[in-house]
Amino acid sequence: MKKLLTFSLLFFLCVPVFATHLKGGEIQVSSVVGKPLTYEFTVTLYGDNTSMGIRAWTDQEVVYICTGDGMSISAPRINGKGEDIGNGIIRGIYKVKYTYASLAAYYKVSVAVPLRGSNIVNLSSVLPDAFYIETLFNPSIINSTPFLSNNLANANAKAKQKFVFNSKAIDSDGDSLAYRLTVVRSGEMSNCSQGGRFAEGFKQPNEIRKEGIFKVDARTGDLIWNAPTEVGIYSCAFVVEEWRNGVKISETVRDMEINVKDGDGTVTPIPPYEPSGNLLPIGLALGNEGEYDNQIFMVFPNPTNAKFTAKIVTDKPEKATFQLIDMLGKVLEEHFQNNFSNEHTQEFDLQNATEGLFFMKVQSGNAVLTKKVVKR
Repeated sequence: MKKLLTFSLLFFLCVPVFATHLKGGEIQVSSVVGKPLTYEFTVTLYGDNTSMGIRAWTDQEVVYICTGDGMSISAPRINGKGEDIGNGIIRGIYKVKYTYASLAAYYKVSVAVPLRGSNIVNLSSVLPDAFYIETLFNPSIINSTPFLSNNLANANAKAKQKFVFNSKAIDSDGDSLAYRLTVVRSGEMSNCSQGGRFAEGFKQPNEIRKEGIFKVDARTGDLIWNAPTEVGIYSCAFVVEEWRNGVKISETVRDMEINVKDGDGTVTPIPPYEPSGNLLPIGLALGNEGEYDNQIFMVFPNPTNAKFTAKIVTDKPEKATFQLIDMLGKVLEEHFQNNFSNEHTQEFDLQNATEGLFFMKVQSGNAVLTKKVVKR
């Protein structure tokens, strides 16, 4: 049953804290046909099915979902005590439906559960940090976010051998998918507004010894570690971006563990160290606004009654392209500024447009940034 956040906090504080030893998971969001603003949330969690974690997992019969509108809701586990998928991992599926009171540009659905697995090499916490996942989606579009069909029983690597894992994301609506690394986050179960902070001391797996490559292929979704050098358990996270008509409509975070063991096989020569690179969104951030990797993007006044100005400031001279896009992904205006400059400004006029939400998209150099624009 959904509750106001203030009541939810009191409720959460009364819930026993179990060491659930979570190993990964993600959230899928699907529109409920014929019921506007109603969505089904499916939370998939992977837990420790050994003697260390099975008691805690048994107690994890529900999860508490922050719905992104100041509300929270509990979701029961629908597959009994969970499904043993092998390699000491159990999978639980949690489902619930929820109806939003109003339309927004995006909603962020999140789940925080104490505690994630222990003895993780690339986290510095003495005690296991809280596990956190989130999915951002556009509620104005009928859609199901991607389903990640490959489970974590296959996330086993061998020391000094190249590791490749693919989540095998399936999009039932035929939308385009893109992939990028992100950081592992931690969340507060009792505070939905916290939103997920960086997990203490997190480093990408190849940054521990600054050896080799750890990346995700943006097109295929292959998570590649070439190659782990030390045995142990490592945490990582990546984002599956969903695109329709050139506009990003959802972002799904999968958090997961990689278990590196000794094994037979041909030893892989370790390539030179490569940093994991920019982990920020390269497209629509579904509401994230401000400064992106030394590039500042502003829209003012916003909200607007008619005219507004878009401005981008970069740390080195670049060209810029501005696009005004409606909620259906249609480009209403497009302006090319082919002069190299650290600052580009473009004016737009929505005087003849109906009230509602628009997107202002700018491309400058390798960055593609988007902001919401509200017409009153």
